[in-house]
Amino acid sequence: RGLGDVYKRQYQNTSGKRQSAAERCLSVVIDRPGLTAGEIGDDTGLGHIPAQRRLSDLKNAGKVVMGDRKQYKGSNQSTWWPVG
Repeated sequence: RGLGDVYKRQYQNTSGKRQSAAERCLSVVIDRPGLTAGEIGDDTGLGHIPAQRRLSDLKNAGKVVMGDRKQYKGSNQSTWWPVG
């Protein structure tokens, strides 16, 4: 099973676009743990705010956790880490 199967079950009532964005964010967090939402937004092409929203969804789903804060583009932001 792929990541898509997991999110199809967890986000049954959300749009495919939102699901895809969450998958992209989770992929970046898994591949490069410790990035901020701004960095993840840059990497995924989503931008900071949409990435932050999807990371919040992933946090609520138990897939990611927030870590220490660090500076990114003049802002103090939380880092994001995969669970497990």
